[in-house]
Amino acid sequence: MGQIMASRTPLDLTAVGDEADQHKAKGIMDRCGIKILGGLVKSEMPLLTESVPLSMREQEQLAAWQDPPA
Repeated sequence: MGQIMASRTPLDLTAVGDEADQHKAKGIMDRCGIKILGGLVKSEMPLLTESVPLSMREQEQLAAWQDPPA
């Protein structure tokens, strides 16, 4: 039994140095059995939906939870 908890956005997966490491990071997200989603900017939805199938309504709801611009 193991548990890993991480707070990251899909864009963080592209922040690692080389392409091989990016694929490893995406693989971790793909294999996670449970994902808890919170507010996320619309521009990151395409990356998120590569691993988590979401309807447009669900994507809009996640974007609505994002803090309003300052």
